[in-house]
Amino acid sequence: MRYALTMNNKIGQFAYNILMENERSILQSLVTRNSITEGAQTVFNGPPSHLFVARLAEISFLISTLSPESSLPVCQFMSQFILFGEEPDVLDLFKKIMSVNPIAQHIQNSLLHTGFISSLISSITNAHQTDHLDGVALYIIGIFKIIQMCGKSVVIGPIVKKPEYAIPLLRDFPTAPFQVKNARWQAVLAIIDKDNASSFLPILDQACRELSFGPQLYEYQIDCIHLLLRFSSFSTSVSEQMVQLNFVSLLGQILQRYPNHTIGHSIVAKAFRDTVKNPILGPHVYQLLPFIADAIPNRKQILLSATSLSLLMEMMNYAKSHPEMVQILGRYINQSHQCWNYARSAGALFASGYGGNLPEPAAPPQPGQPVPAPSAIAH
Repeated sequence: MRYALTMNNKIGQFAYNILMENERSILQSLVTRNSITEGAQTVFNGPPSHLFVARLAEISFLISTLSPESSLPVCQFMSQFILFGEEPDVLDLFKKIMSVNPIAQHIQNSLLHTGFISSLISSITNAHQTDHLDGVALYIIGIFKIIQMCGKSVVIGPIVKKPEYAIPLLRDFPTAPFQVKNARWQAVLAIIDKDNASSFLPILDQACRELSFGPQLYEYQIDCIHLLLRFSSFSTSVSEQMVQLNFVSLLGQILQRYPNHTIGHSIVAKAFRDTVKNPILGPHVYQLLPFIADAIPNRKQILLSATSLSLLMEMMNYAKSHPEMVQILGRYINQSHQCWNYARSAGALFASGYGGNLPEPAAPPQPGQPVPAPSAIAH
């Protein structure tokens, strides 16, 4: 163990390879002799080493999954891995630990008794502000990724979603590069839900401020729209705030500025679906229907055309069971508009079972009949 975590040569590599063979008796001896704890102290107290932190992360996971008892010493120093949150192997360790596997969930329960959440809060609280993608930014990104994993955990999630923990965990870094904001808003979506939303109304103002579009549409901006839609589904006041924000104009900007941005188009489609029954937002979102109708026959922007056609067909299908939608479509799109021809043609194509009938399943081989060799394409 000592060689694996202190020697950057063939001997250290050989020692590490032996441990990674996952031989139960060897790994169990590391717990019994307290070698894993001593090894962790050597790595965390010594000069920072990407190699030794990565090795320790891999070995720690193997030991923690041996038995409920073997995971206890690992959980005692698990919080120190947060300080190396930018390391891919550390993030992989937390990804495996925060899974739905019963063994992983036992480890999560143990972590709750070791001050893990407090360490997570301290790490994000003490992180320095940054305005470019440097080591600090990568570190913050790692922490937010761990927070996101915690938010999705059925064991730790209910704890970190409590406002007293969630508010400091979701600290804002207003001048940070977009990569940090991407990670932060993914954590926001993992933490904030209907049950704790009332404690996070101020974060809506942050979401609104982030929706100033430039040459590039960022992932965090789409997440901000997701959050606004989530709040609007159960809050009348948020719906009214989105009207004041001119939310429909933001959706229109996404379609106009980024005609080839499929993820951006998907959030516009989600907005239509989510607000179709919203008496406050719905009438405003419908103002996009003329733009969508005009985009359908424009084959120079094929992705925007396809998105618009899909949206219109969804609205038409919805109208089959909701007569009021027929009136809405007629109000915003002229009956002679050529978009209807595209929609009818597409509808007929989808209903025609294009591609032909599926072949009959092959009969099972008879006794004594040789089984054909599998096709090379299956490999």
